[in-house]
Amino acid sequence: MMSKKAKLKCIIPSVLLFLNTGLFAQHAELTAYGGYTFDHTLNSYSTNYYKAKIAGSGHLGGALDFFLNENYSLSLTYSFQPTTGYLYGSGSTANKSDGLDLHYILLGGNRYVGNNRVKGYGGLGLGACIIAPKTYSGATKFAWDIHLGVKLYASDRVGIRLQAQLLSLVDGAGFGIGIGTGGTGAGISTYSSVLQFGLNGGLIIKFKK
Repeated sequence: MMSKKAKLKCIIPSVLLFLNTGLFAQHAELTAYGGYTFDHTLNSYSTNYYKAKIAGSGHLGGALDFFLNENYSLSLTYSFQPTTGYLYGSGSTANKSDGLDLHYILLGGNRYVGNNRVKGYGGLGLGACIIAPKTYSGATKFAWDIHLGVKLYASDRVGIRLQAQLLSLVDGAGFGIGIGTGGTGAGISTYSSVLQFGLNGGLIIKFKK
C-alpha cells in the first residue's frame, strides 16, 4: 500500500501539470457548489461487525475548469462532506459511531454538448479521498467519480450548474469508524469500494482571456 508521502508525490505533480494547462486554455470557469450525498452501506466479513454505513449529509465544494475548446475542459475539483460513520456489531458487540470528514480531491475531464446558453456535459475524475474521523485514525484512499449535469448561462460571465455524481473511494484493506487500517479495535474487513451518490447545484463565474 502506498504511503501518504508517496501519494502526495503523485498528486502534487498532477495538480501542477493541470495549472500549467491553464496557460493554453481558451477560458476558465470557477464553480462554487453545495448539495446532498446519500447514505452508503457496506457489508462486513469480520466476526465483530457485520455492516458499516456512511450517513447521508450535505456537501460543499469548488471546481476549476480550463476549457481547451468549447467542447472539452480539464477540471480540478474539491469536495468536503462532514458526516458520521457507523459500525453495526454482531452478537454482543456494541454498535459504534464517530464523526467523519471526507475530502475528495480529483482531476478529470468533461465533454460538453449544447450552445452558449445551455450546455449538457458528462465526465470523470481520478484522485484521492482524505478520510478524517474525529476520534479514530484516518487514511487517504484512491478515489474516482463520474458525473452528468447541465450548465445554464445567464450571461457571458455568470451561470448555474446542476449535477448528479457518483463518488467512490477504493478500499482494499479494511473499513473502520475512520475507514482506517485496523488497530483501533473498531475495524471491519471488506473489499467493497465506497460508492456515494449525490446531487448538487452551484454558481459559475466565467473568466475569458
